[in-house]
Amino acid sequence: MRKKIAIIGTRGIPNRYGGFEQFAENLSVQLAKKSFDVTVYNPDYHLYDKLYFRGVRIRKKKLNEKLWGAAANILYDYACMKDAINTGNHIIIACGYGSMLAALQIKRPENVKLIINMDGMEWQRRKWHSLVKIILYAAEKQAVKKADILVTDHKEIHSYYKVKYGIDNPCIPYGASIPKHFNESCLKRFGLEAGKYFLMISRPISENNLPVILQGFVDSGVNEDFIIVTNMNDRYAKKLAKQYDNTKIRFFSNIFDAETLSSLRFYSKGYFHGHSVGGTNPSLLEAMAAQCFIVAHHNVFNKTILGDNAIYFKTKQDVKDIFCKFDSLIKRKTLFAKNNLSVILS
Repeated sequence: MRKKIAIIGTRGIPNRYGGFEQFAENLSVQLAKKSFDVTVYNPDYHLYDKLYFRGVRIRKKKLNEKLWGAAANILYDYACMKDAINTGNHIIIACGYGSMLAALQIKRPENVKLIINMDGMEWQRRKWHSLVKIILYAAEKQAVKKADILVTDHKEIHSYYKVKYGIDNPCIPYGASIPKHFNESCLKRFGLEAGKYFLMISRPISENNLPVILQGFVDSGVNEDFIIVTNMNDRYAKKLAKQYDNTKIRFFSNIFDAETLSSLRFYSKGYFHGHSVGGTNPSLLEAMAAQCFIVAHHNVFNKTILGDNAIYFKTKQDVKDIFCKFDSLIKRKTLFAKNNLSVILS
């Protein structure tokens, strides 16, 4: 009998710019190729409407954030966990623990093993108010207690759980595929020229520092385009697009083709990575694999991965200063790109 594996806790596959979603897509497809019976749970609104994706079964559950707000994620994870247990899965892989507090209380048969990919320290995210932080901290402790295996993707996160809870959990860094080729003609669709635009591919959330980067860009007076690829169905993204409507900042959505995205990265003048919390972000690894000249938010997570092979910022003034001297800084691109590519290949 084939081993049955379920992956829960994501916004579904195929991936739409999310780190966990990319993890779920890559892992599930590879497991299916190795003859495992794999299911990934998608929210009911996900645009993919087929029963299988590249050999992976898709099961949809209700996720109504308009009605329930953030609580909808708790209900969604609970429904996915319950269904994954009831449908006879041997292993359940949960992506994150932030909305898993209720799901973790479901009694599992002894032969059903739970693996949790812990992501970052959710309760430390600045976007949460005090009550939510208390709930997230409780969820973290429950995840440590209930999981059979905890997995982290970054040595700083690994160290946190080892020091705080005495758990020497597996640390499995993400990887990235090296693009086989880049297609400059992809740029025509967006009215872009190679080396004459800046790029950011990101979810529209506060921890990704979009306002810091965008305002720094505008204040610098640089006359080249700044391209943001994000989810334009999001309220926060719409607000930013309206705020920067009469600038050189251009927002794009629904770009999911891998060749197009890798080509946009490769031909950009500079790639901005604003992620400031969590562990290893797959989008950063993809920028490294595409040999981008990377400007990243200065924090221990990004610094551990990039080392000295990036330009760093913390404030909008930092961003402005970087743009003002970009033509000088970019002389380091060849060295940075070579070193970052070596990290991906190692």
